Amino acid sequence: MSRALVSAGVLAAVAGAVALPTTSAQAAAQHGNGHIAWAVNTAGWNEANADGSNAHAVTPSGGGYAGTGHVIQVAYSPDGTKVAFAVAIPASGGAVPTVELWVADASGANARLFLKGATAMGQPVWSPDGTKIYISLSEATAANRIDVIDVSHGPGSGVTALPQDANCSASSPTVAPNGRVAFVELCAGAGMPIAVTVDPGATAPRRLNGFRPEQMAFSPDGTWIAYLQSEGPNIGLFIIPANGGSRVQISTGSRGGTVSWAPDGASLLTWTSKSTGGPDEVGVLNKVATKPNSPLMPIETETSPDIGYSASWQTGASTAPARPAADRIGGADRIETSVRASQWSFDATGTGGRQAAGAVITRSDTFADALAGNALAAEKDGPLFMTDTAALDQRVKNELGRILPPGANVYILGGTRALSTKVDDAVAALGFKPVRLAGDGNAYADDRYGTAQAIAAEITGFTWTGGSPVPNAAPHSVFVTQAYLAKLDPAKTHVYTVGGQATTAVAKAFPQWKGLTTPLSGADRFETAYLVATRSMFGPALHEVGVATATNWPDALSGGALIGLRHGPLLLAGADGLSAQELSVLKAPGLGGIAVFGGTAVVSDPILSATADAAFGKGAWDKGSNRQAPALK
Repeated sequence: MSRALVSAGVLAAVAGAVALPTTSAQAAAQHGNGHIAWAVNTAGWNEANADGSNAHAVTPSGGGYAGTGHVIQVAYSPDGTKVAFAVAIPASGGAVPTVELWVADASGANARLFLKGATAMGQPVWSPDGTKIYISLSEATAANRIDVIDVSHGPGSGVTALPQDANCSASSPTVAPNGRVAFVELCAGAGMPIAVTVDPGATAPRRLNGFRPEQMAFSPDGTWIAYLQSEGPNIGLFIIPANGGSRVQISTGSRGGTVSWAPDGASLLTWTSKSTGGPDEVGVLNKVATKPNSPLMPIETETSPDIGYSASWQTGASTAPARPAADRIGGADRIETSVRASQWSFDATGTGGRQAAGAVITRSDTFADALAGNALAAEKDGPLFMTDTAALDQRVKNELGRILPPGANVYILGGTRALSTKVDDAVAALGFKPVRLAGDGNAYADDRYGTAQAIAAEITGFTWTGGSPVPNAAPHSVFVTQAYLAKLDPAKTHVYTVGGQATTAVAKAFPQWKGLTTPLSGADRFETAYLVATRSMFGPALHEVGVATATNWPDALSGGALIGLRHGPLLLAGADGLSAQELSVLKAPGLGGIAVFGGTAVVSDPILSATADAAFGKGAWDKGSNRQAPALK
């Protein structure tokens, strides 16, 4: 099921801390590299220091663990205190062997059984907050699927299936810090696998282009994907920016098995095979630096040909400040704020992993095109810039040149009354491809609604729609006309109506939809923002939350597009700060940062401080101001 979001009315956004530097920090916050663990075809697993020294066996105990099977997969939890492991149970009398999923302390003690009866099981992967495990399962009568297992309250807490495409087998899940899940699909009739992603709350996957992995894993900061490919012209171990870009070959020797990142992001664990001189091959576990064409450094050779080719790296103590951050992103005017927001979100092209894939430009003097453009920017993995109608602002030119590779698409919103053709010319002169999205009077009306429909048609993978005069607190939102909505089937598309005007209008225009839509309408814009922020579309945990003024639209739209890329909501600040309901959102598990969009004239320092204190404790946070691509915590 896809989703549609319809909005109307004014929804939008508008001390005690240590200042953070404004210098660029393109890597994740650094963590120490703890032990490594790998499956060895015994009742437990082996564990060693990161260099392979002090190798020793770990055998689980407790919870009725009998040790009659052999461990084929092992994975440390994000904080390094737990281990998830898959156990192959031998069968007798012609029965089909099965696989069980267990969780124990990192020492192997206190083992607990969470799942049994599967015929095959892939590498378990933990959610960022350590409350869930994603795992590829298969049964005798069904294709491989990705199951999500709740391990927060003990066995029996619940199992749900992740959305996947029809007639496809799913494997190799990996989860980014913001809750985004990616996995491999091999579909009927296809010769090679593809990579797909499911954002928090999404009901269908969308494809990640540019690579065909057999195994893959997000980097600790979520900005890179490491993957193995053993078919086609490109064979070996690669890394590629998570939001698209050029791949980097790390090694040609890697083959099969899992890929595991070091917690500091500087190395990978990968498997190769070694001939025994007979019919079998044995596995060699290697460490390799995440640099082009790096040499493989063997850590361990396993003598059994039946090992699971699974390895995991334990997170050690953090070497970076553990305190969360409250960032202010703002400039002298709305155009500069849109540029500052881009600088906060993206690395310079060719450096780091947070690479923009495109950009969106809208007029700076009215909200309509910007509201629709907010969704487009989030969908295209790029920033939303504002500029004057007559020409492209020099500050925007400079930022486009910093973040985009040559030939990238730059979407220009509205007709030439909204943005002059000089904007197209300036974009082309910079070496990018201008793509004008506007109502043409034919397919779409020659007005702001036609422009919104043209934008909606450009957005693929999601069907987010929204509508009317304000900044929206959801990560993707497009406003649409009744004719566009009439094309939707609420039985297949989850329709959210945001705000009282939208809820009333949709109920009047589509009475047959009664009971099939989800109204998100509060007593005021603050309650509506709260209702949107607490929907399942953002997933069970929030990594980042945005804040903007409730009294004006530009900062909310520039910031909303970019906070949406991190799958976080945008909350609205009034003259006295956030409402009590909105403050409750800040208690979400795993929250690592707050981004305040706009200068002190729109969201004061006392409001910023009160917001951060409510989230993290009084003074227990660091303050940043216009940092460029700050380290992710």
